[in-house]
Amino acid sequence: MTTGAVMIGTVTAFNAGTRPIEPPSPIVVQSSPDAKPVSYMLAKKVRYGDKDGRAIDPHLIRPGTRVSLGFDRRGRVARIIVVERE
Repeated sequence: MTTGAVMIGTVTAFNAGTRPIEPPSPIVVQSSPDAKPVSYMLAKKVRYGDKDGRAIDPHLIRPGTRVSLGFDRRGRVARIIVVERE
């Protein structure tokens, strides 16, 4: 995977963490209904936003939310943009 690569899919599992010191769990996304869900590791600093570019609380991302994932050089998720909420 290259820097800047983007993947769009529906979240099937994500836990944003309950405390600032607890890292969020990997995000599990399904790209289409007939594809198997894939788990992606998160970078140390992840930017969460909406399609208009505004920052959002990661706790708003729940199963059923359509997201666009942006990746860093190591293939970890560095940006999660909410495309559509359930």
